Order: sequence, then C-alpha cells, then structure tokens
Amino acid sequence: MPMPRAEVLADDHQASSQRPGWYLCYFLHRLLDFRIPDVESVLEMLGLSLDQQVKWRLPCGGEHYSPFWYIRLPSEEVVRQLADRAMLTRVRVMAWRRIT
Repeated sequence: MPMPRAEVLADDHQASSQRPGWYLCYFLHRLLDFRIPDVESVLEMLGLSLDQQVKWRLPCGGEHYSPFWYIRLPSEEVVRQLADRAMLTRVRVMAWRRIT
C-alpha cells in the first residue's frame, strides 16, 4: 500500500510569528453559509486585503460543508485578533503538513 503524500504547508519548522502560515480552522457545524463570511468580515475590519493576504483551501475530501477549512493568514497576531472576534470558529491550529 503506498504511503500518503505529505504536502508541506509551512515554509519551515521555525516559522516566525510575523510570516504567513496555513491554519486549520475548525468551525461550529451551524450556520454553514455564514462561517466564511464571519471570518472574512473580521479580517476586513482588521484592514486585511482578502484578495492578497488571505487564502482559503478546503481540507482533504473537498467537502464544502466540512467544519474544517484551511486558511492562510499573514501572521500569528492576525490569528489572535481573529480569535477574539470571530463567532463561529472553535479552534485555529497552525498546519505544518497535510497528508493527501
């Protein structure tokens, strides 16, 4: 049986808190159509450009209504500020690798 492929999501294992990183965002499994707009409205309020500084990626399996989504943010400070304001996220964890 072939081994799953590991995709590196972080630039290195000593990523600075000021460098962009991928985070696994675990959402409440309610208000499904409002989860991403909730996060994006907070990020816009923080002054981030959604087109240039924020990227979304579905987790393995590609299920749109999955409670798990990857989000690329410019720094850990943005993650902390997002955690203080977003209502529908439970956990945000920095992702080092993704197995496909």
